[in-house]
Amino acid sequence: MSSGRFVTDYYRDVIQEMQEEVTQTPDDSSRLNDQQQYEDYLFQKYAWPEVSLSGNATTEPFSRKEEVDDGWGHRVVDTVHYLIIRQPVTPTDKRISDILSVNGSPHSYQNVDFEYKQGYLQQVIEAGDWSKEEKDRRVKGVIEKMLEELRRRNVDIISGNKELKEEISKIVAWKMQDAEKNRRIQENLKK
Repeated sequence: MSSGRFVTDYYRDVIQEMQEEVTQTPDDSSRLNDQQQYEDYLFQKYAWPEVSLSGNATTEPFSRKEEVDDGWGHRVVDTVHYLIIRQPVTPTDKRISDILSVNGSPHSYQNVDFEYKQGYLQQVIEAGDWSKEEKDRRVKGVIEKMLEELRRRNVDIISGNKELKEEISKIVAWKMQDAEKNRRIQENLKK
């Protein structure tokens, strides 16, 4: 599911993209009339929200014919049983797909087999002839891994948002000072 990129890569790239947007903002833009409003706009545009689990998980069993090893070195076609575990998450907008397309911190990377589909994280596991207790234990284990991975990403998102907010403040302040300087120069040229 992940791309080999990390949450930190997103913030590095987006800070550069945000800098370019601010730099290209015309000096007479109405956005430069209210520094806090402009900073809030940029933060809403570029910051990622924390991702959280919401609601209860659901499961759906399914089976399919597959070629498997019969235990004696022969390949045979047999019915294999699976369980889809779906856990609702928030937010459910496009950003969650972006967030889940990258890895958490490179120092805590763990391969996670879930995918995002229409408001749900889901993972497919091979099912066995389990008691209800065993099924519940396995589903809980999958959800705990999902939650652990989301926590890992959220730590990086919180850190990235903090850095982004600081950079936005610096860049917008610089742009506003530069725009004011350019306005004064224009006024002086008119005299």
